[in-house]
Amino acid sequence: MNLLTFLGTADYKETTYTLAGQRHTTCYCPAAIAHFYRPETTLVVVTQKAKDKHFESLADEIVAVTHPVELVIPESHSEADLWDIFNALTAKVQAGDELIVDITNGFRSLPFLSFLAIAFLRMARRVNVRHVYYGAFEAKNEANESPVFDLTPFVTLLDWTIATDRFTRFGDATDLAGLLRQGMPPGPLMNSDLQAREVGNGLKGAAKAMEEVSLALRLTRPLETMSASDTLVNILRQTTPTITQKTPPFGLLAEQIRSAYEPLAQSDPLTQSNWPENLAIQLDLISWYLDKSQVVQALTLAREWLVSALVYHFGLKSLINYEVDRKPVENALNNEVERHKPNPRLPLRPALDDQLRTMSNHREIGKLWDKLTELRNDIAHVGMNLNPKKADRLRKEAQDIFPRLQTLAESLEIIPPTQNSTEEAVQ
Repeated sequence: MNLLTFLGTADYKETTYTLAGQRHTTCYCPAAIAHFYRPETTLVVVTQKAKDKHFESLADEIVAVTHPVELVIPESHSEADLWDIFNALTAKVQAGDELIVDITNGFRSLPFLSFLAIAFLRMARRVNVRHVYYGAFEAKNEANESPVFDLTPFVTLLDWTIATDRFTRFGDATDLAGLLRQGMPPGPLMNSDLQAREVGNGLKGAAKAMEEVSLALRLTRPLETMSASDTLVNILRQTTPTITQKTPPFGLLAEQIRSAYEPLAQSDPLTQSNWPENLAIQLDLISWYLDKSQVVQALTLAREWLVSALVYHFGLKSLINYEVDRKPVENALNNEVERHKPNPRLPLRPALDDQLRTMSNHREIGKLWDKLTELRNDIAHVGMNLNPKKADRLRKEAQDIFPRLQTLAESLEIIPPTQNSTEEAVQ
């Protein structure tokens, strides 16, 4: 474990720094922290002027408990100097290092720069930042005792921000659920303390709900996505005030999460009265997948959505009974495609063919089905054939299909007409 600290050119005053019951009297907060933790090395970041004024005194005070090493940096008069400082900081820290950071005596932009360097090192080199400390000389009491504040929770703000962004933008809840679980009180405390149990259960419930939404999205389970999103939204409403007591960043980000997943929430998507909303949400999911270049999921869902939309339009009984309701719709769609081939085969059990052909847009529906089947099959064969589509071409064709799905949804009154389609109808 190593200590990273900074010195400026100010005249530091003697005080007794206190931290978790430990005390050390010194002019230099890093000296106190070095005595508290006895790190292997203490890296002292200084300008030449700061080195001349303070480094030798600090080194003499801590040499018995750690190995002091100077890192001389420019005076930071330019942007290039700031990059030199950043590079110097990151070059001195090795992958996997355990680090304590003291920013008490950072000057000018160094505290900000050090936080950025910490964030970079944690991500790029898997550095374990155990603590970030600030010795609050200005908060000293009448006995000249100055508390050392632990700023480590603020370092994790970036973790919360990135994790929330991953979940709201890409549906990946792994990191966010992990942060929530890290905030859970210890088991013995949850067993004995009612408030701790409430906080722990809230954190656990929110993490579990996010993971369920995330997995359902990854595996293209639209019905499960809807019910899991509904559970998540309700849990966030109920538990956010409690969770925020333990993990304050979550309170600020919970609304962002809720607004991202509330449009996907439906507690009972298979009830017939909810089918239009169910199908509208599935259409939104296709768009969601396309926006994130998750083309496999988008095309897989789009093909099944077309079948579901016609199950709804034909007034059949179930969206999920394949043999009774979905297969007859697929047969009708396949027969419609086959009818327009040069040498069509005999129709497959044409129970719904007439109903499909009474639709004014039945030819477009057949073409749409044919294209979706082509793209879905191309993806399913993972390019292991003589003429596979290039990945970028697959993505482009998937994106081109979505407006056709929207137009069909409007014609079936699953979603309201867009302004453009309304204007076209008037003209």
